[in-house]
Amino acid sequence: MRFSSVFVRGTTVAALLLLSGCATPPQVKEVLGDKEGYLSKNFDPATLPEGIRREVASKDSGSVPYRRMVLDMSWTSTADDKEKEIKYQDKVTYINAGGPFLEELHESSRNGVPTVQRFITSYRGILTLKAEALNVGNTMAGMTFVAHDFKQFEPLRPDMAKSIEFAYTIGTTVQLMNFHDGRNACLLGDSYAATRANAALEGDAQDIECTNYNANGVMSGKSHYVYLKKYGTAIFVKGEGSGGISEGHIDSVKFG
Repeated sequence: MRFSSVFVRGTTVAALLLLSGCATPPQVKEVLGDKEGYLSKNFDPATLPEGIRREVASKDSGSVPYRRMVLDMSWTSTADDKEKEIKYQDKVTYINAGGPFLEELHESSRNGVPTVQRFITSYRGILTLKAEALNVGNTMAGMTFVAHDFKQFEPLRPDMAKSIEFAYTIGTTVQLMNFHDGRNACLLGDSYAATRANAALEGDAQDIECTNYNANGVMSGKSHYVYLKKYGTAIFVKGEGSGGISEGHIDSVKFG
């Protein structure tokens, strides 16, 4: 459920493939040969639409206090039959991309075997602004999706607001029109020690629950995060949708 079928942590975008242009995606082998180079080149905030980049920067002038943060996470996913669990692992690298922007590299595996690579530009981890997911067994990479404009953007200020909302349009990077609407309405919980999420973390944390709505205004699922106040970063830890529930656990944290 993680990102092969979602854009903004829960908003379905499979239908947007029908509206994509004909640009040829890169070969998976080439991408995997230099994953961080590919991330830096294609998911730098400078590659975002100017309006998106300007809106985020004007509403949140803060930054994150690390160069990179690497998380090892274990996930359990269940479908309609709760007796059938799928377990997989994620290595998630958050890279300071300037201001409140992050470049994210998600490396998923199952039983130690790599499965999916995800490349993301995000706003503090809670709002994906640009994303690409590729199956490591395929020849060609998938399409890249991006937020094209905001209808509403409320910055993440946990000490000042108990709710925030994002409304936007999304499409592929080669799409010129017929973008799809999306909306995330998020509620912030009470603060607690970040060591509850992992013993290596410092400061306070908050749970954030976002309800995601599709282009028709219908709820498409829920996304849950742990917001690490000291690090200015929201970690995706649970997704709920019609296809099932996925829950993650932070096994380790390293800073570089």
